[in-house]
Amino acid sequence: MARGLDGALSSLDSAPANEARAMVLIGDGSPNCSDSAPNADGLFEVLDTSVHGIVGAAWSNDHIPTAVVGVALPDSYSQALKDGNPDNTNPVVEFNTLAEAGGRPRAGAAKFYDASDESELGAYLDEAVRVTLGCELILDDTPADPTATRVTVGGMNYAYSPNLNCSTGDGWVYTDGDNSRVRLCGAACEALLSAGSAQVDLDCP
Repeated sequence: MARGLDGALSSLDSAPANEARAMVLIGDGSPNCSDSAPNADGLFEVLDTSVHGIVGAAWSNDHIPTAVVGVALPDSYSQALKDGNPDNTNPVVEFNTLAEAGGRPRAGAAKFYDASDESELGAYLDEAVRVTLGCELILDDTPADPTATRVTVGGMNYAYSPNLNCSTGDGWVYTDGDNSRVRLCGAACEALLSAGSAQVDLDCP
């Protein structure tokens, strides 16, 4: 898992700076297969905690969010057996932690997209891509007055709300400390995906 994330980040590093970047992590068990594993047992039976660090650093350092999707994960702690799963770990706990670290946790107890079958997996993958990538815009300039920015999609003006819950609300929020990125939520996001573009006006009177 860690090696795959490293490869994805390497590819994203070469993307133009004005393009939104994101990752979707999919798994059916707790992370293992660490490059630092001393032997075959360590490769499969030991939790690879480097994955959490990679996902967290991508978000906190490079503003690259990761949506996390679990497939039929058991919500129980594994036993110390040679079964190909990290010992004494709960996959649901690990995936919740990864989702929080990736910057795109879901509302509710399950912070990741918890798919139990093929139909749910397909729907969650679509939603994960939309949430992580499709509705975040990088501004060419930083607004002098962040509250005077206007976002319009398809002729509709969507309101800025600094405390907006993007999982349940409509409108938009800034996603970084210097107000150089905005994320559209709810109906605004759906409109952007449908229209393909948005108009952002800074420092409107």
